[in-house]
Amino acid sequence: MNVSQLVYCLLELRPTETLSNVTLPLNLCLALDHSGSMGGSKIESLRDATMLVIDMLQPQDYISVILFNNKTEVAFPSQQVGDQARRNDLKERISRLRSGGGTNMAPAMEAGIIELRKQMPVGVGAHAAGGGVNRLVLLTDGITEKEKKCLEQTDNAARLG
Repeated sequence: MNVSQLVYCLLELRPTETLSNVTLPLNLCLALDHSGSMGGSKIESLRDATMLVIDMLQPQDYISVILFNNKTEVAFPSQQVGDQARRNDLKERISRLRSGGGTNMAPAMEAGIIELRKQMPVGVGAHAAGGGVNRLVLLTDGITEKEKKCLEQTDNAARLG
C-alpha cells in the first residue's frame, strides 16, 4: 500500500579538522537609528556597540554603515575593513553621531540591502560557494513609521540570503 508519510530527521554534520578553522568573510551592513527617540543613553549605547563591532571585524571582512532617522544616508559604503586607519576613520564618524529627527527605517533597510549586494556574487545568496556571510543589522529602539514597508524589506533580505 502506497501511503505518503512525513518523516523528520536530525542530522549532525561536523567539518573535517582542516575545515574547522576556516572562517568565511563577513559582509556586514550596520543600519544605525539616530532619530530623536534614540537620545541620551540610547545613542551612547549605539555608538559603543558599533565601535565594539568594528573592533571585532577581521581585515578581510566587509562593512557598510547606513545612518537613518527621517532621512537615510550611506555614511560608509561597502568596503573591506582593511587596516587600522580605515577602522579609525569609521570610528571617528560614529563618535560624532547625534540623535534627532523622526524614524523611517524601511529606506535604511533598502539601502543596506543594496550595500550588501555589492559584495555578493551575481545571482546568488548568502550560501553560495566562495561567498561570505551576509548580515544586515539594525541598531534601533524599534520605534518606526511605515512598519509594513519594513516587513517588505525584511522579506527582500531573506530572499537574498
